[in-house]
Amino acid sequence: MEIDTSTIYKQQKFTTELFSSSICITAPSFFIDLVEATLNGWSFTEKKPDFIKTDVVVLYQNDLFHIDSIVLDEPKVVDDLLDALNEFFLCLSYLVVNKTKGLKLLHCASYAEAGKNIITVGPKNSGKSELILSKAIAGKRIYSDDLLLWSIREGVFISLGLPLRLRKTAVSLIKDKSIKEKFLIGKNILYSHRNFFDNAKLGTSFSLDELKIMDKNFKEKDVPIYKLLTCIEPYLIDDRFFSHKKNL
Repeated sequence: MEIDTSTIYKQQKFTTELFSSSICITAPSFFIDLVEATLNGWSFTEKKPDFIKTDVVVLYQNDLFHIDSIVLDEPKVVDDLLDALNEFFLCLSYLVVNKTKGLKLLHCASYAEAGKNIITVGPKNSGKSELILSKAIAGKRIYSDDLLLWSIREGVFISLGLPLRLRKTAVSLIKDKSIKEKFLIGKNILYSHRNFFDNAKLGTSFSLDELKIMDKNFKEKDVPIYKLLTCIEPYLIDDRFFSHKKNL
């Protein structure tokens, strides 16, 4: 029996509401189904084609996924579904900041433990994802394992509702088969299902209790809260990633 791929990969228009704005997406419905299975606190509504301008496009063509957005200089082209999901999540994160005044985007890990809200910063490959994986398996509330919103005006941090993300090489860190089954596994990336860990929903805000930085031994080191600005500044995503670059 032949599968009608033209139907499976047909472009459809969806919108999602966040804070006081909306994001318009053009993508195959199966891709949005995957997005809804991983993001927490997001809702996507199918819309009839109209005059609403598209903010991000996901197109499957010639065995490749093409992801483009008003905030990207050039489209991203990948051959794996979860790599496409990764690029899409980055676009969504950038668009949230693009459309909402007063927000910054911070590269960090963040979780709650023993009644305290903790943010840990550090360079890429410093062990933040492995840290968050261990906290998630232990049942801790996870605010972020990669990207977190910061409202400077309100003085709070806000979850994006993103799933846990691990590099494929991190599969060896998951010894329990039942835990491994809670992830979607792609060629290069693993993403968790939204129902399997205590991932905070989009819009969940919290005040910071403890600030930490990963040291050279991949261990968390305490940083005084009064050094917040100095400590996190190197890990704030540059504003140029959020600027409007083109119309789709």
